[in-house]
Order: sequence, then C-alpha cells, then structure tokens
Amino acid sequence: MRADVALVATNNVHYATPRDFPRANVLAAIRARQSLEEMEGWLSASPSAHLRSDAEQRRRFARWPGVVDRAGELVRELAF
Repeated sequence: MRADVALVATNNVHYATPRDFPRANVLAAIRARQSLEEMEGWLSASPSAHLRSDAEQRRRFARWPGVVDRAGELVRELAF
C-alpha cells in the first residue's frame, strides 16, 4: 500500500543557534526536575539541534528535490 504524501525537510530543532545549546540543556533539566549532573547521558552532547539556514538545508537534503521548498510552503501556510 502506498500513501500519497509529500516529503518535507525537517530537523530535530530544540533551540535557534548553537550559542543557545547550554541554555537549552539547563531548561531541559529544569523541566525534568533534575540537576544537570543527574541529566548526564540524557542531554545532547553537541550543539547540533539548532535551526539551519536555507542554504544548509538545501545542501543537506539535495538528494530529495523539492523537500526544502515544501517545508517553506508549510511554514507560510501555518504562520500566525
């Protein structure tokens, strides 16, 4: 069975820039009501869960033509 769905480029984004990585870890620990030491092993070890530029997304998803454009279309449709 095949579903008629479109692919869309996404990321596992948790913060805006790599600079926001430490703050994101602190907030995650606060939400979990744990210390940063207690969260060791549960938090990301690198600042890679940030927003990407259009150019970077296009490089990353070059194997799937149109997926970045579809993501942009969704953003425009869902903006409030």
